[in-house]
Amino acid sequence: ESLGTAEIKSTWNTDQSVFVNVNLEKQGNKGIYKPLYLEGFYYPQKIDNQIDMDLSVHHLAINFLSPFLHDYVSDIDGRATGDIQISGSLKKPNLSGSIDLARTQFRIEYLNTLYSLSGTLSLDNNSLGFNQVTIYDTVGNKAVLEGGLVHHRLRDFGVDLKLHPDNFIGLY
Repeated sequence: ESLGTAEIKSTWNTDQSVFVNVNLEKQGNKGIYKPLYLEGFYYPQKIDNQIDMDLSVHHLAINFLSPFLHDYVSDIDGRATGDIQISGSLKKPNLSGSIDLARTQFRIEYLNTLYSLSGTLSLDNNSLGFNQVTIYDTVGNKAVLEGGLVHHRLRDFGVDLKLHPDNFIGLY
């Protein structure tokens, strides 16, 4: 599935900043919509506050993640909608926002089990995670998922997940 058509614009400003505008457009059933929109400023001369950007996604198909996760996860499908603010420097970005995941499914390769969920994924400088999201196995049993990926400004990633199952399939 195509992500859409990208239009990338940048402008060098007199205050030594670069205005950046990335717009992804896609033809849907009801006309053209924008699944991804990034806009803001980059200040290459500054050391600390180099970035001031907003990223918005609207019904973005998440299957674009498949090539990055293929060794661990397959059958990725679903839609993402939300906003993320990006500031700080390239070496130490500040991230803040949330993404709502709808009709999301994925297969954990090691377990060979297909899971589905809908919920909010929160992002900050230390984590990319869920707070009390219900996840379903292939036969409809559910578990409550908490936690996610831990990181330090998108470096030094780790996993911190808690799963509270109720007759839940772990290995198929």
